[in-house]
Amino acid sequence: MMKKIVVFALIAFSLKGFSQDASVEKSIYGIQTGLLGVWANNESKLANKFSLRSEIGIEMGFVTYYSNGNKKTTIVGVPTISVEPKWYYNLNKRNAKGKNINKNSGNFFSIKTLYVPHFFLITNIDNLNVVDQIALIPKWGIRRVYGQHFTFETGFGLGPIIYLDNTDKTIEKNDIYPDLHLRIGYTF
Repeated sequence: MMKKIVVFALIAFSLKGFSQDASVEKSIYGIQTGLLGVWANNESKLANKFSLRSEIGIEMGFVTYYSNGNKKTTIVGVPTISVEPKWYYNLNKRNAKGKNINKNSGNFFSIKTLYVPHFFLITNIDNLNVVDQIALIPKWGIRRVYGQHFTFETGFGLGPIIYLDNTDKTIEKNDIYPDLHLRIGYTF
């Protein structure tokens, strides 16, 4: 009986020595599009399960403005810059089941920091301006890679908006930024 336990222990420890912890990719560049914009991004490895995504893009959104005393809403395109540390929590499980983990294909939690500057707007309204703002958004999402380069990504999060110009009296002080994204993309 003792001999069987020793043999079992040796096999178990030797298999453990050959197994590797699944890891995110060292660096991935990509472009993505969705219903509400277009983005270019890089995702760089911080640790086995952690990456840092940096991204620039043009996002579409709704802006409320006043014209002749009337409150109106229009669609605008605004530039965005974001950084997002991500924790891919299920890479080992996907790897053990033989599922693809290439190019960070997995489920993640993140905290996205989004900066919306007032550089320019894409709109059909003259003299419309957006206030510089930052949003801090805790998110959950999934990323899947099909073939070698095509990606599908979706996620959801809510977080507060911090307006950097507090002199504008039309700004709501307790705005929430909903981040619901559904994107397809290409990685290089």
